[in-house]
Amino acid sequence: MSKTDYTLFIVLQVFAWIIFVGLSIEAGGLMVNFVFSIFSPDMLPRLYNKLDLTGIFNQSSAAYYGLYNFILMISVLKAVLFYHVITLTGTLKLDHPFTLVVADRFQPSATLRCPSGC
Repeated sequence: MSKTDYTLFIVLQVFAWIIFVGLSIEAGGLMVNFVFSIFSPDMLPRLYNKLDLTGIFNQSSAAYYGLYNFILMISVLKAVLFYHVITLTGTLKLDHPFTLVVADRFQPSATLRCPSGC
């Protein structure tokens, strides 16, 4: 492994951490806004301006809660995805990328096995 590869791998880890922290902050902000919207719906126009669902809330509160829960779920899953990227880059060695540790951690082929032992 060359020095350049190792440096780029460290840069990848730093970027993964930065993205993970940003996605976690965004998910936390959306959760706080959702709690505020439950207890004080008149505050909706003044909350987190990135996501203004006042019109949907005025039409149907059930649709608003369903849509907001879906948005929260997607936001949390994005943060979880980057957490897994961080754990993968922490256990992955560039000299020997296909070790048993990585294979045990991530087994996509385990779900594709034929039940009858094809």
